[in-house]
Amino acid sequence: MNKVVKLGGLLFIILFIFVLGNIDVNAIDITTDTSEMIGSGYNLVTNRGDFRVYVNNNSYDRTSFDLFKIVNVYYNSSRDEVLYGFTTNFQTFLNSSECPSNFRAMTIETFMTLNNGGAIRDFYDNNYMVSGGNLISNDFAKLMSEYAGYAKRRSIKFDYYLSSYTLSSGRPYVSSSIEAGTYLVLPKHISNETKVSVFGVMVDSVRLEKSGSTWILKDAGILAKETNTLLTHQIAANYQGSFSLSADVGYGGSPEGKISFAIPTYPANSLIPPIITVTIDKVRNESGWLNFVTSGFSISDLSSTGGTIKYNNQAAGTAERNATTGLVKLKFTNVSILPSTIEFKYHPEPLNSTNSVMGANKRNATLEFSDPYTSSETVAVKTVQRKAVTFYAYALQITGTNGAEFKVTDSSGGTKGTVTIESNGIGELKGLTSGTYTVTQTKAPAGYALLSGSQTVKVGTGGTQVSGKNGYYNITIKNTILAMLPFTGSIGTIIYTIVGALLIVGSIIFIIIQKKKNKENQKTTNI
Repeated sequence: MNKVVKLGGLLFIILFIFVLGNIDVNAIDITTDTSEMIGSGYNLVTNRGDFRVYVNNNSYDRTSFDLFKIVNVYYNSSRDEVLYGFTTNFQTFLNSSECPSNFRAMTIETFMTLNNGGAIRDFYDNNYMVSGGNLISNDFAKLMSEYAGYAKRRSIKFDYYLSSYTLSSGRPYVSSSIEAGTYLVLPKHISNETKVSVFGVMVDSVRLEKSGSTWILKDAGILAKETNTLLTHQIAANYQGSFSLSADVGYGGSPEGKISFAIPTYPANSLIPPIITVTIDKVRNESGWLNFVTSGFSISDLSSTGGTIKYNNQAAGTAERNATTGLVKLKFTNVSILPSTIEFKYHPEPLNSTNSVMGANKRNATLEFSDPYTSSETVAVKTVQRKAVTFYAYALQITGTNGAEFKVTDSSGGTKGTVTIESNGIGELKGLTSGTYTVTQTKAPAGYALLSGSQTVKVGTGGTQVSGKNGYYNITIKNTILAMLPFTGSIGTIIYTIVGALLIVGSIIFIIIQKKKNKENQKTTNI
């Protein structure tokens, strides 16, 4: 009996494991909204799944996304089957004059044949999304780009908003609970100081699928169609110098700047030609103020009014320089013909004592991309990136005697300027680069001796900065009064000196008178 019970128990366990192993843990009970339906008895499915947007970076840089629903899923419980239908907003677009004629009044059946409509893509099969990621792309990508522009122009409210998260593995994603259906995904925030991204249109679906006799809900996963461009901005102290983020240039001189950036991939059928603008602070007004390093570029006119930028003899944009501020704007309008990266050099205006302060002086370059889904160039949301380089200039401060003048020479013996000590006991020479300087007095104040020899002082690196004065380095050189017999001691000493002198003079007079009397007495005796 016990053996039968044990055998029966074992069979029960085996049967339980078999049944459990064939239960689909993803199986769901379909929930619907009976207030919205199509056909006969097909109600809107309200089951929710996970929607993730993956990015191939280690940080999100505040990027977030809007989801616009384009296809609804409907379920008929009596027939146990689903139908698909366009959302009201997407159907309105298809019926409008803003929809390209070859897509106008499209049926859901035709839509599903356009690259599968994005409705059966599976992230885990590495075939997970459809994106209008190129200027020339397939029909589905073009249609989605057109709808993206339509949604922007019409200010259509997004159905879901996805904010950024970070997985423990370090791979970022955006996730939320989204109603079953097909969605167009667009970036909500793409303006950033450190990274510029342009996203293609992206489409994926939270899918309701039949698995055997049960229904399952498959999550959506998109690997973002994102292209980045990193603006680099560097400076060299002179035309043959090495480039870095800062340069020790002083006043005057001939610094040189270098800028490079990548051209992002714009979505198919951008509503306006993509516009890329680079602006640069204070560019020198001289011949050849800008030179492209990337081959194939030329500018027809480099006057202050600018000219046409050409690439391989095709017009690619314009260049202009503001004669008053020196601000240069390079505007690339024919983006489709440009190479993947562009690099050029320019001549910055040097520092001068009237428009710059001692120490660090920032110069900016700005990279700006137009929004690909708007019909106007002047839109509120653009991708913007700024990069600054730093010019350094220093000042020598001499603490000395009012009226003294000094000559300052550099390590090569070249004269950098003269310093005159003012009534406050200080003189300055601005606009020096870091280094060791020799100070020699050329004029002494009235009543003072001219100092012989020279002294050296370090300015910038290795020097001692004046407290509270950024970029100033001090040396103290004071004159002494000319050599003479000074009166010393009290007033009594002076009186004794005068009396002594009078006694000496009186004694001399007495001797002379006495000698004269003696001579006269001798004459009388002889008579």
